[in-house]
Parts: sequence; C-alpha cells; structure tokens
Amino acid sequence: MPPAFTLRHALLWTALITSGLWLGLSCVILAFPHAGKDIVWLGLAQLAVYGLVLFGFAFALAEPLRQVVAARRAAPLMCLAALALGAALQIPATLLSDIIEHFFPMPAPVLAERLARITPHSAAHGIAIFLVVAGAGPLVEELFFRGALFGALRRGQSALATIIFTSLCFALGHLDTHLLLPLFLTALAIGYVREVSGSVWPGVFLHTAFNAVTLAQAFHGELPGGHSPKVPLFTAISGCVLSVVLLSVVRRLARPLRDVRQ
Repeated sequence: MPPAFTLRHALLWTALITSGLWLGLSCVILAFPHAGKDIVWLGLAQLAVYGLVLFGFAFALAEPLRQVVAARRAAPLMCLAALALGAALQIPATLLSDIIEHFFPMPAPVLAERLARITPHSAAHGIAIFLVVAGAGPLVEELFFRGALFGALRRGQSALATIIFTSLCFALGHLDTHLLLPLFLTALAIGYVREVSGSVWPGVFLHTAFNAVTLAQAFHGELPGGHSPKVPLFTAISGCVLSVVLLSVVRRLARPLRDVRQ
C-alpha cells in the first residue's frame, strides 16, 4: 500500500462509505417502501454497501482483504474481556445519551420511527433484528473502521492519532448528532482494544455486546425519550470504573501476544 495514506484519505473513504450507504438505503426504500420501517432490510443494504467498499479498499491497496481488515487470530480470553467491556460501556454511554436527550430532546415522531424499526413483529423477526443489529452490523463496521481504515492510517500515524481519528470517522459516519458523543466514546474504547490486540476480532466482540445491550434496552422500552437521566450516579461511576478495569484486563491479555510478535 502507498505510504501516503493520510487523514484526508480516511475522511474521503468515510464519506464514500457513508454516502454509498445512504444511497443504498434510499434505493431499498424506493423499491420496497415498507423496508424503511424495518431495520432488517436496512441492515442487509448495509452489508452490501460495506462489502463492496471493503473489496474496493483492498483493491486500491493491492493487498489481500484478510490482511487489510486485520483479521488476525485473537486470544479467546481477550475476546471475552472485550465482550464484557462492550456491555459495561453501555452504562457511561447511556448516561451521556440521557443527558444529551434531556437538554436536546429528539422530536417525538423521529424517536417513534426509530423505535418502530427495531420493534419485532414476531419471534422470528426479533431474531432477525438481533442478528442484524448485534451481529452483521458490528462486523462490517469493525472490518471497515477498525480493520481497513485503522490499519491504513496506523502505518503513518501514531497510535493515539489513529484511535482518535478513526473514532471520529466512525461517529460522524452515523450522521446522528444525538449519538455523536456516545458513539465517539465507545469507538475510542474499541480503537484502543484494536491497537493493543493487533486484531479486529476483539473489537467486533465489544461492538456486538454494546449493540446487544442497546437492543435489549429498546425491547424493554428503556431507551432515552426526552426524560431526565435515568442512570443513578453510583451506577454511572461503577460503570466507568468497570470499563477502565476491563480495558486494563484487555491490555494485560494482549501483552504476551505483543511480546511474541516482537
């Protein structure tokens, strides 16, 4: 790959995949008007768009896709720690979301539309929603942002700059001002896990757990809706402390692997 992959290139690729995603979603909604109300259809469109862009990214770098996305083996214990970290991060992220929603409430029709998209109509539909939101979505997003984009940037940037910038690209790529800060916070943790592990898979597990807890909250009607923050202060502090502890666990688990690679 050319050594001149810069922050500007990362922004351009993020703009490409984001615009491609919205174009794909628009085509699906035009072809199937009811698809816009179902996250499963939208998730399938995301799979197609991200897959095409990932193959294009690998072609542009003239490298195997597996190498581009950093699909290296990761220790099972590290993946389990990342899974726990993803669940724990929901506490500070939810607190931040509740605060933002309290001061800048989302319009009721928009919130109702979003909740309708992830409301299952049957057990089979609920399973499909879970597979898309907590499975396919996190997988393709991680392969792009913490796989391809992270790896390309890391060759010419410091670890800190790469983590921050890919996190910013990830948050901006969702085009949702209400979720910008919670997504950025979560992406920083995923980027850190990606850096210390050298593999995209722990981040996939983290992202999967995070989305799964979000989905569980939605199924139980516990997503923010313009009310005051619902996370008690003690719970918020405990969640932050637990997240830091789990980050340290991931780092300690990754240290022997770094020593072997060196």
